[in-house]
Amino acid sequence: MSIWWINFASAGERARLSMISIVLPTWNRCAFLAEAVGSVVSQRIPDWELVIVDDGSTDGTGAWLASLDDSRIRVLQTRPGETGTGVAGTRNLGARKAQGEWICFLDDDDRLHSATLAHLHATIETMGDVRWIWGRRWITDAEGRATHLEAGEEVLIDQDAPESAHFAAAKLVTSGLTVHRNTFLHVGGFDESLCVSEDRDLVYRLIANGCTGIRVPEPFVWFREHDAPRASSVDGYAEKNASDLRVVERNLDYLQAHPEVFSMHLHRVASRQRKAGDIESARDTVRMILDIMPGNWKARRRWLAWNVVNG
Repeated sequence: MSIWWINFASAGERARLSMISIVLPTWNRCAFLAEAVGSVVSQRIPDWELVIVDDGSTDGTGAWLASLDDSRIRVLQTRPGETGTGVAGTRNLGARKAQGEWICFLDDDDRLHSATLAHLHATIETMGDVRWIWGRRWITDAEGRATHLEAGEEVLIDQDAPESAHFAAAKLVTSGLTVHRNTFLHVGGFDESLCVSEDRDLVYRLIANGCTGIRVPEPFVWFREHDAPRASSVDGYAEKNASDLRVVERNLDYLQAHPEVFSMHLHRVASRQRKAGDIESARDTVRMILDIMPGNWKARRRWLAWNVVNG
């Protein structure tokens, strides 16, 4: 893939960039992108780097990005007419090009809380062994109005953490996730063959590789809920189902050691299969959940409903 840069920072300015780089992939989301960028610019700590990766947008995003005038912002674009790399590929590209010691991922339809970088700096300075960090989310509607703050206390997670910590980590989303850059690259970054669940796959591998993580109680992002696809540009059931099952195969040892996480992941697979009308596969997946956790009430309920009602 050939790329070209819009580079606002001089070499001297880039040398003074902070320890945190925000990587923001975007594709045809110009209406929301200004809010995402604005949330970075308005951080209480002004020392940061923002790497925006435009994956071939055709809605005027490129022209808007070219109008930005801030030495802390760098823009990376795929060439017009080339095939998009997808969200995993654009995040990986941004992380490779970033100059910060830490990478904070932000989706183009979300916003950082104004104190996110301040919280990150404080956590990094006080938790020396931590290699990945995430916080809570303010959930908003499509217009960006807050509806509620998700629950969540501080959780420290490593290979020996209680199952509840692994369960909490498996529910995180990429927007706001912050990873030590060398650690991210060492574990291989996001799997670019996946069109969904690339965030969970990364978390499973971070834990399996002995990387300590922490969820802090402070909110990191304003997470926008809307009808348009959030990050994946793939709509097909077959591709998404294959990605979910590939995550299971790749992380089977970890998942078998954590049955609650395994069951939650398989419930996502079953839901997608059922929604696509693939009842037989959905039943097989629920049967697998019951083999892992015979007392899983949700799986029992689904087994009865999908065999009696739809059988």
